[in-house]
Amino acid sequence: MLIKIAIMRKFASKGKEKLLQYKQGMYNNSFYLITRIAYGLLILQNY
Repeated sequence: MLIKIAIMRKFASKGKEKLLQYKQGMYNNSFYLITRIAYGLLILQNY
C-alpha cells in the first residue's frame, strides 16, 4: 500500500512538472507572437 502511494506521488509530481513546462511553453509562444506583431506594427508605422 505504501509503495503504491509513493509511486502515485511520483507520477503526480511528474504530471505537475509536465503541466508547468507546457504552460511555460505556451507563455513563451504567445510572448514570441506578441513581439513579432509589435515589431511588424513598428515597421509599418515607419513606412
